[in-house]
Amino acid sequence: MADNYLEKQMADFRAGKLNTRRSSPMSRPQPLKPGQIDMGRRRILVACSGYDDTETMVRLLRSTGARVAFIATPDSDGTALAQTTGARFYPVRHSGCLTDQQADAVLADLLHNWHGLDMVAGNLSPLCNLNKDQSTR
Repeated sequence: MADNYLEKQMADFRAGKLNTRRSSPMSRPQPLKPGQIDMGRRRILVACSGYDDTETMVRLLRSTGARVAFIATPDSDGTALAQTTGARFYPVRHSGCLTDQQADAVLADLLHNWHGLDMVAGNLSPLCNLNKDQSTR
């Protein structure tokens, strides 16, 4: 009986019935809804003060096909949002503002992994401590 089971499993595998690949949320293309814009492979950093605003923007931008990174406090559900949408998550300290070192680390990571950044979206309050020289880099 075990031989028949293994033979059937091998036959199913060869026929492609068992050869299912799971794709990650980042690689899976999302179907466009009527009226949606295709953002292609745009690289967007979302910086909002409230987690609800951040979550809304991340989900909206990911649904258009854009690559999205977002800044949120560590006590928010940022990790879960990143896992479900395929976005990059950068936690900041509890005050909600990036320090100069954190901003440098975020920008360096985005430049290394994405080779640039196309857009910064949101109300930008997490970027409140950046000086003028850093914001123009």
